[in-house]
Amino acid sequence: MTVWTGSGNVTVIVPADEFEFLSAQSGSGTITSIGHSQYRGHWNAQLHPSGAKDLADASRQLEVRVYVGSGNVTFVQAPSTTGVTQ
Repeated sequence: MTVWTGSGNVTVIVPADEFEFLSAQSGSGTITSIGHSQYRGHWNAQLHPSGAKDLADASRQLEVRVYVGSGNVTFVQAPSTTGVTQ
C-alpha cells in the first residue's frame, strides 16, 4: 500500500506478528517509528513476527510506503492477537 499526502499528518496502524516493510518520507515533518524514535526526511524498517525462525523467507509481507510533503508520519503497532481465542 502506498499513501501520498500533500499536507497533513498520517498515522499508520500495522498488525502485530506479521512480516512488514515500512517506509516513510516527509519533506518537512517528523517520522515516528514503531519504537517511538523520531526521524526527519526518510525512515524505513523491515519488521518480523516475534519468534519467527526463517526471517529471509516470509510467505507474505505487508508493505507500506508513506509520502508526505508537509506533515508528520506516525507508525503504531496494533496489540498482538497471538494466543487470543475469539
